Amino acid sequence: MASRQDFDAIDSLIAHNVRRTQQALSSEEVRLGAHHFAGSTGYGRGDSGRRALDAAVAALVGGEAAVARPHFVSGTHAIAAALFGVLRPGDELLAVAGKPYDTLDPVIGIGEGSLEGEGEEEGDDDERRRRRSSSSPPPPSSSSLGSLKDWGVSFRALPLDEASTAGGGSLDWEALKSAVRPETRVALVQRSCGYSSERNTLTLAEIARAASALKASAAMVGNTRLVVAVDNCYGEFTEEREPGSLEGVDLVMGSFIKGLGGTVAPCGGYVCGRAELVEAAAARATAPGVGLDYGAIEGSTLRLLFQGLWLVRFFWDVPPPLFLGRRGRVVRREAQKKDAHIFSPSLLSIFENPSQAPHVVGEAMKGGRLVARVMEAEGYGGGGSGGKGAAHDAETKIRPPPGSPPPFPFVTCVPLGTADRLVAFCRAVQEGSPVGSFVRPTPGPAAGCSDEVVFGDGTFVDGSTGEMSADGPLRAPFAVYTQGGAHWSQWVMPLERAVEALRALEE
Repeated sequence: MASRQDFDAIDSLIAHNVRRTQQALSSEEVRLGAHHFAGSTGYGRGDSGRRALDAAVAALVGGEAAVARPHFVSGTHAIAAALFGVLRPGDELLAVAGKPYDTLDPVIGIGEGSLEGEGEEEGDDDERRRRRSSSSPPPPSSSSLGSLKDWGVSFRALPLDEASTAGGGSLDWEALKSAVRPETRVALVQRSCGYSSERNTLTLAEIARAASALKASAAMVGNTRLVVAVDNCYGEFTEEREPGSLEGVDLVMGSFIKGLGGTVAPCGGYVCGRAELVEAAAARATAPGVGLDYGAIEGSTLRLLFQGLWLVRFFWDVPPPLFLGRRGRVVRREAQKKDAHIFSPSLLSIFENPSQAPHVVGEAMKGGRLVARVMEAEGYGGGGSGGKGAAHDAETKIRPPPGSPPPFPFVTCVPLGTADRLVAFCRAVQEGSPVGSFVRPTPGPAAGCSDEVVFGDGTFVDGSTGEMSADGPLRAPFAVYTQGGAHWSQWVMPLERAVEALRALEE
């Protein structure tokens, strides 16, 4: 089912990112040693471990500086710290990839999935600027509780150009050429598709093209203050570089409980980029005058954050190659049988020290390719013979499509068509998980989401997307979003159960 070429490409990516991680941790700026795991108490002044972690993240993500802290509770928290650090009353936040992920709604100040602030304001440019510059921040509202809107920051989102990319929406490249206004301070680029079945995950090439277009647009209106910020959640280690290394990108934000933490980090996030912008984010994450220089970190937490980047994890005892049979059962095959659809990882014997985070991300990408292939064969996403997806409807496409070339995103989106199928899939994943297999997932409200969401996971780090999980909002096209898995084979049993559960619904 899953292509050997897919797996070989991912193994090559793992090897590259392992070397990159090793170079970062042993660089002159970091020089990681056991003394960096000691941690600190009180104010945490002079914490060498904290400084080494910042330098390591800056080297990996790309940027002059970084603030990497366990105190960031999520990627949303890190993004919020960066936005509040840079934006001021009268500024505009521009989202260039459509409406951002739901959890940013309260941060921005748009309510319950609405697109408030997206449309054009009445009046010409001069009048809009006059009103914004002369207005004071409105008093806090009970609904937004200190959002950017309360702070006097306006918001605008560029719609996607759904026709520009086969199989799904992409950035509106023509609109980007004139997207920036004099008051636009931050252009936010969301790398992941999030809970959107209408767009693709952005590649680094697309992000670089967007940054170049945005800076050119800013120059046309005399805007020398534009900051291009990339939401890198779910993107770490999915390509050979990170967005911070791209020309024109000023800030990058992400989470340790996703790819960068390798399922080992219990918490944390990061902001990386230009030094003065990172310091501004750090001041909002803690307090002005505290910023990068203060903050106690318990010793074991520091060790885990470093271990997430570099914990040796060998998978030499790989079971015989497997493939999913016609009846949804896993059948053992000999690797040399060329007529079988083999998916087997190439053992990483070409280098000595496989590291945790790049390895886990790569294995999760393999699991996603397996999910895409199997679900296509079952007739979802416009493929197969089951007729469960409309072949020409962008919302019913598997993202990324099976057979698409690398790079592969961390998250795989499979439109299932009905709420019953979505719930059944997530329950099957829960049943096939090592933790909480007895739990029966039920749809319910989730923080930052306007629709009920159903979750199926069995994680050892609660909330970590590096652990195998599946979830999705109960809204059309009722897509399930799969992610994680410390090894691709962890998806075999849950996927078997999911296929059987979906077939049972059709009987």
